[in-house]
Amino acid sequence: MTIDAHDTRTAGRKPKSTIDDIIQEAWALFETAGYAHTTMTDIAERVGVSRRTLFNYFPCKESLLFPSIAPYMDAFTAKLVARPSDEKLFASISVCVNDMDAEAAELATRFNPGREVLSARLLDDAIRYSRDIWAREMELAVLERLGNSPRAEIKAAMVGALTAQALTEVLRLARESGAGHAESMQQVLEALGELL
Repeated sequence: MTIDAHDTRTAGRKPKSTIDDIIQEAWALFETAGYAHTTMTDIAERVGVSRRTLFNYFPCKESLLFPSIAPYMDAFTAKLVARPSDEKLFASISVCVNDMDAEAAELATRFNPGREVLSARLLDDAIRYSRDIWAREMELAVLERLGNSPRAEIKAAMVGALTAQALTEVLRLARESGAGHAESMQQVLEALGELL
């Protein structure tokens, strides 16, 4: 996606910026100035877009910390919808999560956060933001799989709530133990598997 943030008729202006450009510039600012000290205005100025344009694509500073959610969930949803229709929903979700290694690796290469971004992801506001986005995206994926009916909406809401709690636990473990995201995710999935 390209943002036409500049009037190309004006001499000396930067070329169009992409979403990835904005993320990389924001992350560079977070690494040098610190996440807490970087404002959305600072990011807009660095990228050369207006604050309004920046907020059209990133509703809050926390949203800049998690750029891989949308592309990950697009791939996840496609896999979930392709699963056999008679397969139990949690079985399908589990298979899809395990099948997402290649996509996760590609996104990790595309969006390679530094120490400040990783630390900022463990702040309370970032955890709340991430939890809410993952829950909503998972609900939408389940609705895509099951269709739009009152029963499907109930199931999607339940999966969304479970996703929110699971992610909260992953991030809590990472913050408290210093474990990596993958290790924390594995612990939470094992515990969840014991419950289901």
